Amino acid sequence: MIVKLSVRTQFLLRIADLIVLREIRMRRGRRTIVVVCLLIGGLASGFIGMVSEEASAYTPHGQIRILSDSDFTPANGVISGNGTEIDPYIIAGWEIDAEGGDGIKISQTTSHFIIRDCFLYHGDSRFTLGIWLTNVLNGRIQGVTLTEMGRAIALTGSHNNTISNSHLYQNRHGVYLSGSDNNMIENNNVSSGRWGIYLGNSENNRIVGSIVYDNLYGVEIALADSRGNIVTHNDILSNGVSLEGGGVLMSGSGANSIHHNNMSFNDPQASDDTSLNVWDDGYPSGGNCWTDDGGVDGYSGPNQDQPGEDGISDSPYVIDADSKDMYPMNIPSQGCGIEWNATSLTPHDPIHIQGDTEFTPENGVIGGSGKSTDPYIIEGWHIEVTSTSGDGINISYTDEYYVIRRVLVHGDGTSRFGISLVYTYSGRADQVTIIGNNIGISAYRAFLRVYNSNISSNIGDGIRVYEGDIWLENSTISFNGGNGYSLDWEWYKTVITTSSITHNGGSGVVLRTNDALITDSNISFNAQDGIVPDSRGDPVIARNVIIQNGRYGIRFPPLSSQNEVENNTISYNDVGIFNEGELNLIAYNTLLNNRIGLFSFSFGSFERPNTLLNNIIESADADILLSSAGHNILSGNVMTGRGIAVSHSYLEIVRIDGQYVYVPTHDIDSSNTVHGKPVYYLKNYTGGSVPSDGGQVFLVNSTGVTVENQNISNVYTGIVLAYSSFNEIQNNTLQDNSIGLEIVSSDDNIIYHNAFFNNTIQAKDNIGTNQWDNGYPSGGNFWSDYTGVDNCSGPNQDICPDPDGIGDVPYTMSGGSEDRYPLMSSDGIRDVKPPIPEGQVNGPRTMGNVTINRMRSKDGEGGIYAVRWPETLRSQFSDIQALRSQPEPLKTDEIEKLEISITQNKFQYPNVHSAKRN
Repeated sequence: MIVKLSVRTQFLLRIADLIVLREIRMRRGRRTIVVVCLLIGGLASGFIGMVSEEASAYTPHGQIRILSDSDFTPANGVISGNGTEIDPYIIAGWEIDAEGGDGIKISQTTSHFIIRDCFLYHGDSRFTLGIWLTNVLNGRIQGVTLTEMGRAIALTGSHNNTISNSHLYQNRHGVYLSGSDNNMIENNNVSSGRWGIYLGNSENNRIVGSIVYDNLYGVEIALADSRGNIVTHNDILSNGVSLEGGGVLMSGSGANSIHHNNMSFNDPQASDDTSLNVWDDGYPSGGNCWTDDGGVDGYSGPNQDQPGEDGISDSPYVIDADSKDMYPMNIPSQGCGIEWNATSLTPHDPIHIQGDTEFTPENGVIGGSGKSTDPYIIEGWHIEVTSTSGDGINISYTDEYYVIRRVLVHGDGTSRFGISLVYTYSGRADQVTIIGNNIGISAYRAFLRVYNSNISSNIGDGIRVYEGDIWLENSTISFNGGNGYSLDWEWYKTVITTSSITHNGGSGVVLRTNDALITDSNISFNAQDGIVPDSRGDPVIARNVIIQNGRYGIRFPPLSSQNEVENNTISYNDVGIFNEGELNLIAYNTLLNNRIGLFSFSFGSFERPNTLLNNIIESADADILLSSAGHNILSGNVMTGRGIAVSHSYLEIVRIDGQYVYVPTHDIDSSNTVHGKPVYYLKNYTGGSVPSDGGQVFLVNSTGVTVENQNISNVYTGIVLAYSSFNEIQNNTLQDNSIGLEIVSSDDNIIYHNAFFNNTIQAKDNIGTNQWDNGYPSGGNFWSDYTGVDNCSGPNQDICPDPDGIGDVPYTMSGGSEDRYPLMSSDGIRDVKPPIPEGQVNGPRTMGNVTINRMRSKDGEGGIYAVRWPETLRSQFSDIQALRSQPEPLKTDEIEKLEISITQNKFQYPNVHSAKRN
């Protein structure tokens, strides 16, 4: 049943459908001409056009039946994957006609899979299922489009699945769950059906970030055992009709939570036949936005009895006698949606003012003289805009002061601009609502101060400034098809404060300006980036909440410099802050649950470093990722995720005294911590050892450093050697890291008696001149994934059977290097080295056929260890190549306290020798 709606509601639905569909297309990277169909023919003809356009973007495929894990095959539409969590089966790109049966049915599976970018249509029965998961775990449905189904997406007895970023229209049920728990339904567009989203006998599911509109029942949670479900951050619009249906309906269910939703123009808004559900998130988080609330905000506090506004209505919103939203949020700055019904304003033709003399009553001016203390007032109008009427309000070439107040500019999707300003410098907008235009507010060489306003559901940008400035305070910019706010001129100051910029199809804020202030705002759920300050001045971004944008929370393009980013909360983005600029200060921010917390991909000059200071970061892949040749200063960052990852940015080419030389990048002091342990980033070090309490260890351009007795786990890379030689890495435990130990452009290091437990990549070494063991019988390292056996002994492991605690075959690591003598157990890894025994070097400069191997000795307890070659000794022998793999030189005054071993055609057990001619 498709409900007959008012002209106003039909218009709002067409606009919402257009915006959300466009957002989905942008996310999926496809171009579409469906806009034309929606705007010309209304809803019905729009859907016909949409089917045709969708069909052209996919490859036809027959109906798919997967009845067990073994049925994930190419014949059943699988194009890649092996069914694991990191490499799921992919079913993608198909057009499926569901006539005569269900489109895609998957049952009795536990393999991980994704159904994405598919188009299903033409179910010929009210019971036809578009995509049906029954008794399924670990499935994801994303970016699909389904129409004309009995149930577009149905889950029965299925758990831990996700339905996201999909467009479901003109189906009897958009999403249908029965007996299904712990599923996620997020960022979908569900419209023009009987039930938008239905949950029956289902628990602990989440419905988040979706637009549900023009359905008879928007969201219904029914049956006595539907508990623990959460409905939050959705736009639930124009569902229901009089005595039937509605926005959110609770039937025989309890312990569900409904909060932070935009409840607009539903009839009724909500119903609940129990008193067991919770319709708010407590104080001060708040409840839902209700367009028919009409409450006032003069008080604050849990009982709303303390003086002062708090963005929450002072009285509860009554759903029925037993159910109330105790903290309704009906303040525009909180993202409550359209502020007024058109009937509360007076209709007026579009207003076009060309010059100061046209501030007249005929052009909507109701008072004022144009002075700063008495501006012209344009107030109380509802302006309908069409393709032939021009802009809603156009003010050009004026010098007088004016205020636009309590005005609704309402486009039909074909109009150019809601408000257009050209060469006008003294304007103010207060309590304006601009919806359904091509661009909400456009400014060219114009200035406007915008307060308490709502710019939403426009085709392109909410606000676009070509040259000039629009200040924004306590306002909402949401559900626009392009960017929320876009400024493309360098020489103006922009202020955005206490505003909400969310759910836009592009980025939230894009600024090309040398002077901006963005503070105390919510910039979240935008399809691309949260904030893009493409600036070369000193913008300040402070105290904002930046959550779940499609790519980056904040992105600094190349050459964006001297920005200050402080005290922001940045979460659930792909990358919290992505920095390609220089001289940026990023300090005191909290970055949680991003894939990468802070990614500095900077080619900036060594003299123009970025500073990352005192941030709190917890991320899945890396807390801080430093990439390419740039200079970053890190201090005081507290990391509880995967720590620091460095890629291709250890050295930079700089010119010093007319010569181009390589210098190490980055200054990272030990005040940076990961899992409460200091990060040791040593560059240009010679000799010494690293304290044994490291959370991560980096040696850059360093020589003769000992790294021992570290216990490093759950970070990106445990130990890194970059452009460093003759270092000794021993007696460390590296566990559950992405990379245990990585060697970059470094040679002549020795790595032995370390334990590598369950690192994704145990070790990487592409050079091949590093030594990954301490010879025989001392041995190499313990590797938890070593598959060899220990049946033999001896330097060549050819004395059998005679186990010696060393694997019979070498361990090969990423890059091809080998540990010749892998240890079978980690128990023998020692913590203390014995002292160096004494020996005398007596040989002449030329040693003949004698081969000098690594110097080693056997102490009285059987321990084996290495001794470093002195540089002066190396110069005495002609066979320099044989010495290249030795550790770093000792000090000159230690030259006579050495041990060496002589090999003549075969291995000899190491002892103290005097070198002499063979």
